[in-house]
Amino acid sequence: IYIFDESETEKFRNLDIDIIYISGGNTFATLDKIRKANFAKDIKKYIEKGVTYIGGSCGAHIVTKNIEHLLELDDNYIGIKDYNALGVFDGVIIPHCKSKDYNPDLREKIYNKLLEDKKYNVYKLTNDESLIVTETGIVKS
Repeated sequence: IYIFDESETEKFRNLDIDIIYISGGNTFATLDKIRKANFAKDIKKYIEKGVTYIGGSCGAHIVTKNIEHLLELDDNYIGIKDYNALGVFDGVIIPHCKSKDYNPDLREKIYNKLLEDKKYNVYKLTNDESLIVTETGIVKS
């Protein structure tokens, strides 16, 4: 098990690994750290080589097309202006839907607005659901 340290990025390049896991947390701060560590290309390369990527909430957002819709849900205290995420997953995700702890009405409003905009494929998930992406398609479980 390797725990990424953005101050020693070189230690985490070209490893023989099976899984990358990025947990929940502040999406803007996490994306900012990945960018500052110049590690986005490495994550994409690992995924292209067949490494399984698992993202929990924030970690799921990191590989999507864009995170701008999270401005209403997450604190952009970092002040990033480029909301493009890694773009590995074709779409955006609204997690924690229907959870009373995560403002479900706002999440539903954001989901509907994203659907109206028709800019991205949009997926909403409850805390009990996940998306599994394979070469043959996307399965919601």
